[in-house]
Amino acid sequence: MKLLNQDAVTILKWVITILITGFIAQFGKKLANFIIDKTREQKTSPTASGKKKEIETIDGHKVDNSSADNQKELLKAQKKIEKEKQKQIKKMAKTQEKAAKKQNKE
Repeated sequence: MKLLNQDAVTILKWVITILITGFIAQFGKKLANFIIDKTREQKTSPTASGKKKEIETIDGHKVDNSSADNQKELLKAQKKIEKEKQKQIKKMAKTQEKAAKKQNKE
């Protein structure tokens, strides 16, 4: 019986040790992710690079126009807006066409 109690105590000690280790590891991981996120923020912040980012809104689309690469984003957003407008025009024409066909049938 004494041997059984010693085994149970040993097993219980190991379980508690593993749980505590997991608990500490989880918080260590969270802390590491927090530090990584903060350093990324500092690298990409406008004050770190010395440039002030300008955000331009085009029909509800936000576009950063602070560099040449971002000019591509601006053009892309403009093309997307133009494409959406063309889709709306096409959809309206199709709806009018259906309504005309429906009236002709009646």
